[in-house]
Amino acid sequence: MDEHYGANEAKETLSTIRTSREKDRPFHTQTRQLTESGALQNMVDVKKYSEPDCWRVTWRQTGELSEEVMFHIQGVIEDKKLAPVRGDKSAKKLRHLKQSIVVSGLGSEGFDKDVDAVMDVYAILARHVQGLKPIEIKDLGRYSGLEFSSRVFTPKNEAPNMEWAVIDETIDSNNFMRDVKASGVGYVHGDENVVNFGVEVNGKEKKKTESIAPHQLHIGDVVDIAFAVIAIEGRGASNPTNGVAKLLLRSVTLLEGKHTQAWIKTKALLGSSGGRKVNQLRKRAAFDEEEVEVTRKRLKQMSLDVNEEGSSGSA
Repeated sequence: MDEHYGANEAKETLSTIRTSREKDRPFHTQTRQLTESGALQNMVDVKKYSEPDCWRVTWRQTGELSEEVMFHIQGVIEDKKLAPVRGDKSAKKLRHLKQSIVVSGLGSEGFDKDVDAVMDVYAILARHVQGLKPIEIKDLGRYSGLEFSSRVFTPKNEAPNMEWAVIDETIDSNNFMRDVKASGVGYVHGDENVVNFGVEVNGKEKKKTESIAPHQLHIGDVVDIAFAVIAIEGRGASNPTNGVAKLLLRSVTLLEGKHTQAWIKTKALLGSSGGRKVNQLRKRAAFDEEEVEVTRKRLKQMSLDVNEEGSSGSA
């Protein structure tokens, strides 16, 4: 974003949205609310799962099936690499393909508290994973941000029982994922890899979320991010303490796009000049007799000036 984006207005909008969602969506796990209550550690468990191999934060409950804690945070999109996926389909490249999004709070106090709360969740995971590297807080210059990401594919040898998820055409408009599936290269796009995209709209009685294509999300939009926090242990005996914590992207919901719309409009009006003053010629009228007369007078004056200079030079 540049100086033409209404950052102060967007910051106010973000603050208003955050406050209203904490009231309107009490069952959304607002990261800050959980950690501020001091009850998070007594409400969750940290468990290790094998497909794929990682540690997860789950709700403390009885029964065999555990439910992963899904956290929510609101912010402004600073950067994104979302579907449709493009690139090399070799096994080496597929392993590292991911969807990612970076959001900030434009320096708002509420977002900074959310970041602090995310680090509280990291600290809970770090008690179980030796030498776990901290979650990276992005330095965006004037303020900080967080990156949320999800692998597009999981190697089949890491999750032999994982099955292919239904591939949405809006996510795979260029058939990249379906080509990988048909190739049998040994990678799977399972439920673990799915990222949902939506927009919040007003329903008859309450707000609801409708699906959208990821290309409809733009830098500058105010969004809600649903994410999980996981820890991956270091690989091999030589790296037992080289674990990493990740913010696993689950969904992106567009909440407000008016600031991006205004930004796009402003840049379009400025055009290719980029806001700089550009020298312009006065529009001339074809065969305008008045303009012809003005030009005749100018030429006559130029002739007089030349004659005067010549006379003074010979004197």
